[in-house]
Amino acid sequence: LNMERNDGIHSFSLKTRSSYSEIQNIRVQNACIHGKRDRFSLNQNFCIADYKDKGVEILLHQSLVHPSWVTLIVNPSSLLADEYQPTELFCPTEQTMKQLKTRLRAILDEVGLDTRLKAFRLARYDQTRDRYYDHASEVALWLGIFQKSWLMPRYAAVPFPEDSEANGKWKGANQHAWTIANKSCAFSVYDKAYELKKRHKVKIKAHILRLELRLSRKRIRKLCHETDWDKQLLELHEKQDAQLDKFLHRLH
Repeated sequence: LNMERNDGIHSFSLKTRSSYSEIQNIRVQNACIHGKRDRFSLNQNFCIADYKDKGVEILLHQSLVHPSWVTLIVNPSSLLADEYQPTELFCPTEQTMKQLKTRLRAILDEVGLDTRLKAFRLARYDQTRDRYYDHASEVALWLGIFQKSWLMPRYAAVPFPEDSEANGKWKGANQHAWTIANKSCAFSVYDKAYELKKRHKVKIKAHILRLELRLSRKRIRKLCHETDWDKQLLELHEKQDAQLDKFLHRLH
């Protein structure tokens, strides 16, 4: 079977502590989608999606009884291109990291978030590998091999619930994706062309099997010597091939 490979970062998330009043100010200045809240509205979640196509989704957690948080979900390839890049993966360098921070700062200023970028912490990192095949049947073949994989100790399969909102948007998701997870990381394999068509209404000609190893804050801190999020991205990217290869070796 013919196969080309592309490795890089699909997305990562940054998180910083905030205050109830600061998030209230941001809500006043921006169009926000109201997410889940508790019965008494002591904890509320909001999303600023205006910049999502440009690579940044902003999540606001506002609480009267717990710390409030701001989370940035960043697609670096889209952010640098200033438009949605469905299949590009980001390979960070010192220069591109400077450009990334400049563009991110500009969006935060527009939103009205004054928090310094240095105050954010890397909360999640997606180590991504795209395998390109000549035919869709090859993607399905390899996906089936992963779906039959032996479950490693302390990992559990994470299927889409039949009645979930995500399943409604991506009907048949469990036939086109496979995810396992433990407390510090998750591993997903899925048909990228199918996911783009169903969830984003984007059609591509390429036949791509995407592999994603998503590292949590706990795992990131264990792997990195650096403490600043931009330096951690560079450090993790240098280790990405070895980390993914090691994981796949354990899996198979």
